[in-house]
Amino acid sequence: MFENYTPLWKVDNVLRLEQLFRSIKDNTNKRIEPEYLKEYIYHTYRFSLDNHIMITGQNGMGKSLAAYWLAKYLDPNFDESKIIFPSVSFADFVNRIFQADSDIVLIDEGDEYFNYREHSTKEALIMDKLIKYLRWRKNIFMVCMKNIREVVHFYRKGKVNILIHLLNRYYDGPIASVGAVFVGSSVSDMQDKFDFSSLLESNTFKDFIERLEKDNKTFVGYIEIPRLPKEVVEKYLQKKAENEKILQEKYVEEITRMLTVRKAKYAIAKAVLNKLEESEKRKEEL
Repeated sequence: MFENYTPLWKVDNVLRLEQLFRSIKDNTNKRIEPEYLKEYIYHTYRFSLDNHIMITGQNGMGKSLAAYWLAKYLDPNFDESKIIFPSVSFADFVNRIFQADSDIVLIDEGDEYFNYREHSTKEALIMDKLIKYLRWRKNIFMVCMKNIREVVHFYRKGKVNILIHLLNRYYDGPIASVGAVFVGSSVSDMQDKFDFSSLLESNTFKDFIERLEKDNKTFVGYIEIPRLPKEVVEKYLQKKAENEKILQEKYVEEITRMLTVRKAKYAIAKAVLNKLEESEKRKEEL
């Protein structure tokens, strides 16, 4: 992916990466060129540092398409067939990571794999070990979720190093959405490494932006997400629709199985209750 890439920065000390990234931006409007983000990812990739990018934002902000654009920007050969949708089983998820022909792992709807409510499941424990091991493969993970506070502890605290929070979406023009970019320190392991909780206490959008630009030390600027070509979006939407149908069938099957089990338990309980009532009647007759 980076075989023919010529870096903009000559970096020898990995601990200077965050400082370097923050210094290379237009201080007038805090706008980050995509090339700067690519450069930062290149160096973390080269030094085998964690490369986990979380794309967050309200429903309808275009998180999936923003992540897809970034994946294609880093790897032009990346296409919709390589996206991991929530319909993929956990076993297939693991296999696809190891068999992928791209360094990028894009997980659409990360709730299926990284939600804190599932932190104690067997799959979550395996995922923890898997993510730690995969650092040596130099994979670049991109995960879409609505709220970073809902991300399981080990991943939010220990792995995610770039957060892109989408602020607005446009339905016309060359720009699809705009996001605020946060870069967590590679030497920090804080509970809230992007200091995002304080931002979510904002009462208005204006208050959010003021807190963001004035107080947040991990905020590095805004990035404009270009609109993907129409044919690329259509292929993605078709693939997403196919996976949603699979997911729908999966949920219907699970609900049907749950109802069947519940009916069976109810029938057993009713039979036991009838037996007890019959036994009590016999005792009374005696």
